Amino acid sequence: MLEIKEQPILEESQAPTEFEIMQEVLGKCRGYIRGLGHGPKPAASHGTIDLTATDTESIALHEKIEKQEQELVDVSAKLSQFETLMQTIISSQVGTSSQPSMPSPTDHI
Repeated sequence: MLEIKEQPILEESQAPTEFEIMQEVLGKCRGYIRGLGHGPKPAASHGTIDLTATDTESIALHEKIEKQEQELVDVSAKLSQFETLMQTIISSQVGTSSQPSMPSPTDHI
């Protein structure tokens, strides 16, 4: 350990920390730091973030929900347009039905 610590350092590089020296001398073991026991895990074990299947499925479901919410807004707008159109048609039919209707056969008796 002392030999590693006393090695000459290049100008642009930094001196190794005690932790790095211990890892080089003693080796690495996932979740356990030799010489230090169970404790904080080395930064190398936290370097990447992997999405699990659950995370991926959750993202897909959120995207599907957003798409369905947009479709709901679109369908609601179309329904409103159809309701307005139906009211217009009904109003125009009521206006034309003011003409006298044909007499029923029972009116003559």
